[in-house]
Amino acid sequence: MALRTQRLVALILTWIFAVIGFSTGINARVKTDQNKSFVKANVPIPGTIVTINTHTLDIPGDILVTGCAGLAFFSSLFILIHLIFPSPTSHSHFLAKRTTSRAFETLEGAVLLFWTTWTAASGAATLAIARTKSAVVSATLNGTPLPQSFIDQEAKALGQNPAYWAQSYVRLFTIIIWPAVLFGLLATLLTFIAASRPSSRTDSMDGPMTSNGMAGGMGMGMKERGMGSRMGMGQEGSVRSEKIDEGKGSSEASERV
Repeated sequence: MALRTQRLVALILTWIFAVIGFSTGINARVKTDQNKSFVKANVPIPGTIVTINTHTLDIPGDILVTGCAGLAFFSSLFILIHLIFPSPTSHSHFLAKRTTSRAFETLEGAVLLFWTTWTAASGAATLAIARTKSAVVSATLNGTPLPQSFIDQEAKALGQNPAYWAQSYVRLFTIIIWPAVLFGLLATLLTFIAASRPSSRTDSMDGPMTSNGMAGGMGMGMKERGMGSRMGMGQEGSVRSEKIDEGKGSSEASERV
C-alpha cells in the first residue's frame, strides 16, 4: 500500500482533532443552554418572560458538529482498515485485496474530501458569525415589552454578555476544529497521490514471487537459451554440409569434362 505510514499518521491526527472538535461543540451547546436557564431563573422582576434567541449560531454550529462527527467516524474506519489489511498477499482475504486497491483508495480520498470540505465550510461560517453577531435577548412583563437598555443592564448585572465571541467555549469550538481540517486535507492529498501511483508488478500478480519460482524461471530461461544455441549450431552445420556437397558436385563435373 503506497504511502501507508504517512496516510495512517495523517488519519490518526485527523481523528484526534475531529473528536476534540465534536466534544467542544457538544460542550458549547450544553453551556449555552445552561446560560439561558440561568438568566431565566434569575430575572429581577417576577413574572418577566425572557426570550434568548441564539439560532444564528446554533444552526451553523450544529452543522459543524455533524461535520466533525462524520470526519471522526470515517477517519477511524479507515484507520482500522489500514491496520487490519496493511497490504494484499497471495494468501490474503478477498476483502484485503479490495481495500488496498486503487479504486478503494480513490473512494477513501473522495469520502475524506467530502467531510473535510463540509467541516471547513461550516467552520468558516460558524467562526464568522461567532465573531460578529450576538444573541438576541427580549423580555416582556405582563405582555408589555421591556426596554432593550433595561435588558442589557440586567444581563450585565448577572455577568452575562450576549456577544457570542465573549464566551470562551464558543471561541474554543470555532478554533479547535481547524487542525482537523488541516490534517483531513493532508490525509486526502496523500490518499489521492497513492491512488494515482501505478501499481507495482508484485501487486498485480496473484502473490509475491518466491525464491523457488525465481529459480524455476531462471532455469527455464537457461534451457530455452541452450536449445536456441543448439538449434543455431545445427543450422550452421547443415549449411556447411550443403556447401561441401556443392563443392564435391562441381569438382566431379569438371573432371568429367
